[in-house]
Amino acid sequence: MLRRVFLFLAFLPFLASCSGLQVKPWRNYLERKAASQQPVYTTDFLKATALDSVDTLGELRDGKCCFRIHSYDLRDDLGEYQIIRVNDGATLWLQDYHGRLLSAKFESRYWFYDLHSWHQYWQDTSDEPVILPKVGTSPEASQAYFELLGAFGQNEYGWICEYGTIGMPPDQRRAILHLVREREVDLIRTLLQGPNLEGHVYAADALLYLEHLGHPIQEADRKAIEAMYESNEVVRTCGNAGSYKIYPIPFSEVLDDSAIADIPSLYESLLSKGW
Repeated sequence: MLRRVFLFLAFLPFLASCSGLQVKPWRNYLERKAASQQPVYTTDFLKATALDSVDTLGELRDGKCCFRIHSYDLRDDLGEYQIIRVNDGATLWLQDYHGRLLSAKFESRYWFYDLHSWHQYWQDTSDEPVILPKVGTSPEASQAYFELLGAFGQNEYGWICEYGTIGMPPDQRRAILHLVREREVDLIRTLLQGPNLEGHVYAADALLYLEHLGHPIQEADRKAIEAMYESNEVVRTCGNAGSYKIYPIPFSEVLDDSAIADIPSLYESLLSKGW
């Protein structure tokens, strides 16, 4: 689970208003670094954008120029920052490893993505060999793949899970939906061999859905899915209506004939709703 490290309100005096232009220097800096293929260190970015100069609670002046900054530890020295513009909630997401910036995303657009540093992160922290996305893979597909490897939070298999009073797909379901939507079949196939059990089941149901759409499953993948079904492994599942709970369920149950028959309609329902 994410662990909150600190929270503060930061008034940035060099910015004149909370308009969209305020984030332009951030984007220009990151996109320039990306174009030069130079590594970026989080402290350098914060210094270049004056975000490092704030060391006390800022004041909200006429509703302008106030940012809320969260910092989290995810796992294995992988960190995340959220820089949130208070007046409209627009958010810049940063992820770093040992101080080196891995990615920067403003709202839904990536301004910076260092796949080489992601490779280094997995080499340093994974107990098992991990096949990584090829150079040229989109940041969105790479992040979805890393989510399904278990990089960012809790592993849980499900379609709709109850978080408080709201039911929604868990993060890993949304990740596999993205890979399916973009037809990232090679990445999905690779997940069958990855270190994360929940990722195995997400990959299996994705390949079964793609087969329903006319993309045949390769024989090696079919054998891997059959071996999963016959194993004694247990997957963490969520989805209790009205409350959030995790249930250990064997592969043989989540991949039985009844569950497989429901896969096409469940995918189509979620995709049709924009997930």
